[in-house]
Amino acid sequence: MEQSLTFKKNKRFSQAVIDSQIYQIAIINQLGDIISTNFSWKHFCKENNGNIEKCDIGNNYFTMSPSEIAKGIKDVLSGKLNIFSYEYPCHSPLEIRWFNMDVTPLIVNEESRKIDGAVITHKNITERKLLELSLQKDLKLAKSIQESILVPALQEEEIKIEGLYLPSEYLSGDMYAWFKIDKHLYGVILLDIMGHGVSSSLISMSMRSLLPGIITRVTDPVKVYNELNKHFYSLFRTLNSQRLYFCTGIYLLIDTKKQKINYLNAGHPSGVVLSRNKDQFLDNRVPPIGLMESPKVSSGEVKYSKNDRVILYTDGIFDSMDMNLKNFENFLLNTGKTKYQHYSLSEISTIIKNNINQKDDISILSIQL
Repeated sequence: MEQSLTFKKNKRFSQAVIDSQIYQIAIINQLGDIISTNFSWKHFCKENNGNIEKCDIGNNYFTMSPSEIAKGIKDVLSGKLNIFSYEYPCHSPLEIRWFNMDVTPLIVNEESRKIDGAVITHKNITERKLLELSLQKDLKLAKSIQESILVPALQEEEIKIEGLYLPSEYLSGDMYAWFKIDKHLYGVILLDIMGHGVSSSLISMSMRSLLPGIITRVTDPVKVYNELNKHFYSLFRTLNSQRLYFCTGIYLLIDTKKQKINYLNAGHPSGVVLSRNKDQFLDNRVPPIGLMESPKVSSGEVKYSKNDRVILYTDGIFDSMDMNLKNFENFLLNTGKTKYQHYSLSEISTIIKNNINQKDDISILSIQL
């Protein structure tokens, strides 16, 4: 009699515990039969015009579930999974809703650790989901704005420039631009803001607004670097006291009349001039932009021949190919040159997407001279 009373008391206590939960809870046995539900479960069924007799105690949960969910629950019951979670829409005619289902093992005897069933909890995550959808909408808008400021390909008799832009997320910290300064002078720049995502993309866009005035006004690589460094150091160094912002970059001043390139490489991967005569790396490096307040820098210079091709790129390409910089440079001079020398960037983009696991923002510039 005492054991019977204790059992009934414990059962009432257990039921009171799950009834106190605001989430919908169902408990099943190893066969998937529902052996207990809480007040929220029953209330939700009634409020949504459900048939309580078909979704309450005595019904089999597997027959009520799609195969994907049934499999996840069975994996918990067998011990393969410690938890199975599943997000799903559950809209009504009057309300848009999303729920998350968590399935955890039910273990009555702690000593044996035998799984007697599973506890299935459904949580309303509509508020979070609506915030996520709103954020995705904002990110898509920001992405379209960022892509809209990318300069179009330049097609002239003495020079052709095109860019490839592949963000790893919605937004990218990579940014490039080119400007015709006069009849024979062209300024080309590629920047890679530290990190990726929203913060780096905002910085890259603010830097982008400075470029036309700086490059067409001062033109010289050292002066361009000093102007960008001054703005970057003053604007972004104190954005977050826990984080130092800087960017790498490479700027080319191309003189098509003299067939020479003056460049400044600010801690960036070496660009390369692919030539029938002698390939050349643009590897005369100076500190990244924004890392030091007033560094002393100097530019490099290379000569080129007609039909040479300059390739500039950010580190996302060789990171995604699981190469270090040296290996990627060798790839460019050997496999890349023989296989992709005459490919357009759209063709190279397809090759990249099909053959690598992108880990970071990727930008590539091709300058045909």
